[in-house]
Amino acid sequence: MSFSAIEKINWPQGEADAQTLAYAATQAVTITNMMTILTFAILTGDTTLNLTIDSQVRKGAKLVLKVPATNNADDLTLGTGIDAPVIVGVATKTKTQSFTYDGTLFIPDGAAVQID
Repeated sequence: MSFSAIEKINWPQGEADAQTLAYAATQAVTITNMMTILTFAILTGDTTLNLTIDSQVRKGAKLVLKVPATNNADDLTLGTGIDAPVIVGVATKTKTQSFTYDGTLFIPDGAAVQID
């Protein structure tokens, strides 16, 4: 059995797409898997996350964000592809939040949670 360039094994049969993002004022990420874990480098300034969602991503896909902040308590604004409020940073703390794809946007499964 051979696979074309656009076919791949996605979660849950394959691994989740886990990415670590270096700090940037605007992050642009393409979602291509049914489970994506984005870990931000420590935010050293406010950041905006914009998503491009691949056409093969289906309703029910999951997105997990892990967002640490510096002493400045920087915020993460959720932009294109996500319908959720700003994740408000807390100095030297990390917050996580998960989302589910509704076929159009990633919507929050609940509020962001501080984990440390």
